[in-house]
Amino acid sequence: MFPASRFSTIVLTLVALLLGGCVGQPTRPPPATAAQANETTQVTSRQVPAAPTGKPPSDTQAPKPPVDDLWARLRSGFALGPVAGPEIAGQLEWLRQHPEHVERVVHRARPFLWFIVQRVDAHRLPLELALLPAVESGFRPEARSRFGAAGLWQIMPATARALGLESTPWYDSRLDPLASTEAALTYLELMHRSFHGDWLLALAAYNAGPGVIRKAIARNRAHGEPTAYRYLHLPPQTRNYIPRLLALAQVIAHPEAHGIRLAPLPNEPLLSSVQIPRPMDLAVAAKLAHIGLRTLRDLNPAYRGRATPPEGGHGLLLPRKAAADFSRRLARLAPDRYLRGHRYAVVVGDNLWTIARKHGISVTDLRQANALTHDRLRIGQRLLIPGPGGAPKRPTARRPHYVVRPGDNLWNIARRLGLDHRRLAAWNGLSLDRPLQPGQRLLIYPRL
Repeated sequence: MFPASRFSTIVLTLVALLLGGCVGQPTRPPPATAAQANETTQVTSRQVPAAPTGKPPSDTQAPKPPVDDLWARLRSGFALGPVAGPEIAGQLEWLRQHPEHVERVVHRARPFLWFIVQRVDAHRLPLELALLPAVESGFRPEARSRFGAAGLWQIMPATARALGLESTPWYDSRLDPLASTEAALTYLELMHRSFHGDWLLALAAYNAGPGVIRKAIARNRAHGEPTAYRYLHLPPQTRNYIPRLLALAQVIAHPEAHGIRLAPLPNEPLLSSVQIPRPMDLAVAAKLAHIGLRTLRDLNPAYRGRATPPEGGHGLLLPRKAAADFSRRLARLAPDRYLRGHRYAVVVGDNLWTIARKHGISVTDLRQANALTHDRLRIGQRLLIPGPGGAPKRPTARRPHYVVRPGDNLWNIARRLGLDHRRLAAWNGLSLDRPLQPGQRLLIYPRL
């Protein structure tokens, strides 16, 4: 969640960026033909406001009845239809022919969907937007694209920075289901305002970027053509983006009509967020919660290392029952039990290989435990040495060694073994000009 002052700064910054160009009110598209109307199912149940204002609903709007089923709650808030067209008909046909795709998406959405619906509803936005992660990432919170987008909402790095999302070697909040949802909805609201209350243009801008949509609108205006979404010349990915969302919404609205069965989803949270006062090893957290480490990581993909960030104050998403048990056990956990292993301060001459050798662990484990993206260390830097106890482990006897022979030096040994002599020296804590002694044992690591 964003603090109020930070939120205001973010909004002002983004509004200034987004409103650099001005767009006229989009032309309303012509009504669908009878044939097109038959291809689609009406899903409208409330009117879309011209722009989200955060104000309470008008007196004329009937209050929504409480529902026990999350799908029913979703349907009650659909507001983007009815929209018809061959693109939507094509997407609907594909979904009918691939019901297993819908089943997979529903399965992945299950832990997070209630929270997303809750936040979309709180922002008073069309509830079709809660389905947008299905189009963006297939509801995989760990998803990354080759263009650099990440998370459920596939947020780009520059957009993340503008929205105040944190990214460190330990934690990427684009992969945090809660933080990324709030940021994505904030961005969608800004797109909506920027394009004068036209949700189709706002969604297109979310996918392609507002600059691409403004250029397409300017081109149509210069040629005397309509500037509504359906008339714009857009990249194929963006052209298919909105039909995919609307087709999925129509399937959710009337699954039986499309031959698809939706697994029941209760209208209640399935996860709870538990705050942790200090850094914690994820394996320790999984043990406290009585869930598998893989399950914990699947629910909390924002954590890049083996532990939560060193500064503490972060939270974990856990299944609700597990969260209650976790909180009780956490209250009784001694502070020195939060991390498995101990801290080590880097000294002169240290590098990853000598530190790993000293503690009998692999360089890969050392990197992962400290979320290291490079091999450079600084004097005094504190590293987490993973392990069950507080004392360094002895080097394992099975590590490969080389026994120095008369006439050997680092260079000819490394060449004989197909290694780099500087790395061989680093693995053994040796200077390059130090002579070797016959019978001396050198540790030979596999190439890294």
